[in-house]
Amino acid sequence: LKPQNVETLDRLFWQVSDPESPLYGHFLTNEQIADLISLPEEDIQTVEDYLMKDNGQVCNVFVERSIHKDILNVYTCAGQAKLMFPNLQLAVYQNQSQRKVLRSAALTDIAHNLQLLGVPTDIHQYIAAIHEVTDVPMPIFHVGSNVNTTIPWSKSDRELTIKGMMDLFKVNYDGIDSSSMKVDDAQVRQAVVEMDRAWFSAKDLAMFQKEYSVAQNPIRKMLGVTEEESTWISADYEATLDIQTITSIAGTVETWDIVFTGDVSFLHIAETLLKTEGLPKVISQSWIGYEDDMTESQVTATSIGYMKLGLTGVSYFIPSGDTGPNMSASCNSYDPQYPPTCPYITAVGGMKVND
Repeated sequence: LKPQNVETLDRLFWQVSDPESPLYGHFLTNEQIADLISLPEEDIQTVEDYLMKDNGQVCNVFVERSIHKDILNVYTCAGQAKLMFPNLQLAVYQNQSQRKVLRSAALTDIAHNLQLLGVPTDIHQYIAAIHEVTDVPMPIFHVGSNVNTTIPWSKSDRELTIKGMMDLFKVNYDGIDSSSMKVDDAQVRQAVVEMDRAWFSAKDLAMFQKEYSVAQNPIRKMLGVTEEESTWISADYEATLDIQTITSIAGTVETWDIVFTGDVSFLHIAETLLKTEGLPKVISQSWIGYEDDMTESQVTATSIGYMKLGLTGVSYFIPSGDTGPNMSASCNSYDPQYPPTCPYITAVGGMKVND
């Protein structure tokens, strides 16, 4: 839906984040954000009535409001979607393994898409964009690298260790002792966000912490993966390195591992985190994409999602990318990476290990 008071929310974001501002640290509640950003109730109801309208009902329609009432998630079948959006072009693709997937024509220019999709003109004033029309549930796949926990760590000059990285970047830091902090305080929690259903190896983490004499800090909470699944799904190198690094630096600070499947958008991740109870206030995510793979409206909506996280007091850290500005071979163009270009999160550099 069309967000309201975005300029006001942007100004508040920088004020609550600026130590020199009298509003520094005065974060907003989800209710306060909703009051500012959402359309009036009657306008939201108008859009919902259109989506739920009985126009030759093929199947049920379920409409879910986001926590701030600025996004409507609509769940229905393809036939009903065609009734909602008469000009929607859908196609079924099938590969050699007989696996089928439903997809729609790419929505590239959202300024004209509402009309192209057949949305009545009297509804246009309430809708900013329509995203992920065929974000259908996908089978769970994960092609990752197994972390071999049977091979002992070899201490060599080429070894990538926490101390080695601290020395490399000339950081004098001995970690945080949170033993005297309240562990139930979200301010003293951190989380790692992974995509593509990438797991870490709990066995590898325990061995790593023992080998390098860092605090024994198991992951306290896992979202998106069960304890049972974590024992038999192949671990991923990047996910395991993420967990090793953040737990080693933060000492005994409570750490969560939040895992998403590979087919979700960054907007979906931001909105899911916003409604997660007790969400840690420090979040690290090593997965990024490219601006060129997103429409302008998708970038705008996602950036607002990160802004709302910051307004609630969440510090979001993400790598700026492994390849700098991602230049072309001829160095005459580049493809900016996202979310590092988002102004509401902190990009902290990137590292690519070739060997």
